[in-house]
Amino acid sequence: MRDRILLWTFVMACVGFLVAGRGSYLPLGLTISGAVMGAGMGLLLAIVFSNREKRRRGPKSTLMR
Repeated sequence: MRDRILLWTFVMACVGFLVAGRGSYLPLGLTISGAVMGAGMGLLLAIVFSNREKRRRGPKSTLMR
């Protein structure tokens, strides 16, 4: 799970950096904020996908409560 979180965060930070930095006329602060927002979105996506995987596996016990 930790690998998935790191991967999604890094990939989305790179995407945010590339999207925000498309024009060379943009200030550096705007480009960096795009990378930070991309990293935040990547972190959220990683958490959502890891929770989804945990739900799909189901309970480890067959006991009913």
